[in-house]
Formats: sequence, C-alpha cells, structure tokens
Amino acid sequence: MLATAGPVPLDGGEWVAEVKWDGYRVITAVTTAGDVRAWTRNEKDALGRFPMLAGLQALARDVVIDAEVVAFGADGRPSFEALQQWPVPGGALALIAFDVLHLDGEPTVGLTYDERRDLLVGLGLSHETGHAQVADVHGSPQELWAATKELGLEGIVAKRRDSRYEPGRRSRAWIKAKHVRETEVVVAGWKEGDGGRAGRIGSLLLGVHTDDGFVFAGHVGTGFTERALADMSRRLAPLHRNTSPYDTPVPRADAKGAQWVEPVLVGTVAYTEWTSDGRLRHPSWKGLREDIEASEVTRG
Repeated sequence: MLATAGPVPLDGGEWVAEVKWDGYRVITAVTTAGDVRAWTRNEKDALGRFPMLAGLQALARDVVIDAEVVAFGADGRPSFEALQQWPVPGGALALIAFDVLHLDGEPTVGLTYDERRDLLVGLGLSHETGHAQVADVHGSPQELWAATKELGLEGIVAKRRDSRYEPGRRSRAWIKAKHVRETEVVVAGWKEGDGGRAGRIGSLLLGVHTDDGFVFAGHVGTGFTERALADMSRRLAPLHRNTSPYDTPVPRADAKGAQWVEPVLVGTVAYTEWTSDGRLRHPSWKGLREDIEASEVTRG
C-alpha cells in the first residue's frame, strides 16, 4: 500500500500520523519454523543486504510485516546516504515496523488501521528481533508536522484510523507530506566537470517516464560526496551507450559533451519545483534508490 501526496489532515480524531523516515521500504515474512524472507518494493532481496533482519525469527510466529529499514548516522539522525553506504562508522540500523498484513495463518488487511496496530504492538518487536521497533503514532497530524519540521525530518504519513490495508494501491487513506520536495529520477548520462571535477563526473543527466516516453528532466551537479561520485563512476562505466536513451530530443546545450548510459539507475533528488518545460529546478542529489525500478519513475 502506498501513500498519496497531499496536505496534512486537520486534527479531529479520524487520523493519526507517523514520522516519514528516509529509508528502504521492506516487507518481511516470518514463519514459526524460523524462516525469514524480506524484499523491497521491486521484489529485490533485502535479507542479503540487511542480515540483521534474520533476527525476526525470534518472533516464532507466522507473520508478514510492512516496515522500513532506516539508517542513523553518528549524530543519531536518519540518513539516506548512510543507508546507501552502509556500514558507516558510529551508525546504526533499525527496522521500523508500521503494519502487519498476515498473522498466524490469517490475513489482516481487512482489519482497520487501529486493529492492525494493536496486533503489531502485540508482537513484541525489539532490538533482539531484527533490530526492530514499532513506529510511534501521534494523534495530532498537525502537531507532528510542526515537530518534524523543527527537527529537520523528512515529513509525516497521516493514516485514517478506520482504513483497511490496500495492497498494491496508492490510497488516499494514507497521506504523505514532505517538508522538502523530493522525487525519483533515472540517470541517463553524465557530463564531465571542471576544476576539482575535471576528468570525472560534473553532473548527471536525468530523465522520467511520461505519456511521451522517456524524457529529459534536467541535470544535477550538487549534493554529491566524493564517495558517492566514485561509486557513481563505477556503476555507470559498464552502462555506456553511444546514443541518447531519451525518446524525445534533448536541448543541444544539454546534449553537448554528454556521455550516455542505459537508463536503469534510479536516484532521489531534492528540488524546488518543476518548470513549465518539464525540468527540475535547483535539484540536489540525495542518493541512489536500489528498491525502485527505472520503469516506475514518473514525473511527480
């Protein structure tokens, strides 16, 4: 189940809110026999990347949990960059669980949010069970919105207390609100930099899927650490191609000197707005998204 972007609901008892963590969405299935499977939104194995999830076998119950793997930097703040580069010195990982979809042989998706929440709390998640914890819930979406802004967190997800879980759907029963606009993009090429970046990546050429096909969405040259640039160079090298991967023409100035790549890598950028010609204004790179397929990335 996915959330719909929208305004923060007014307080009134019908909604609760959770912090929107900057991590990887993970579905985890556990059996009484101690088997654990975990996968991301695009059905990639998550257990291999985050072996601490195997600790969920201590639950000794048949259960399917919806959660998010979140990395915290040495300063104790959630960090998507730390998650990408894990392990990081002084950091910590946590599985923050916010829903239960199946329990003891019975589906729970038809229950209300409040009912599912009670079942989730009753599981007894802890550090010993896959570094897991239950997401905190706040009865006032407006207050949590203000608090997350003050703390510099990404935003909130407000959820209707009477809502059912809708697998595979983007529902208005869950509303996500971010303090900074972010969107996923596909890397379609790169251009060489100058000065300290001479001879290596200066900016990435970005794209998104629209009704007109795969189209140019601008370029990003800020937000990269040295480690991220080195990792990006390594990933892009085997993806080189001789022609533009876009389905529509790229402005000559943007295409000049471009090194094209197969459009398969997905990343997240922060930005101020979409321009009238379909470009991202003032984008800043946040990191790669290995849990999202390039074909899913649309203008949003």
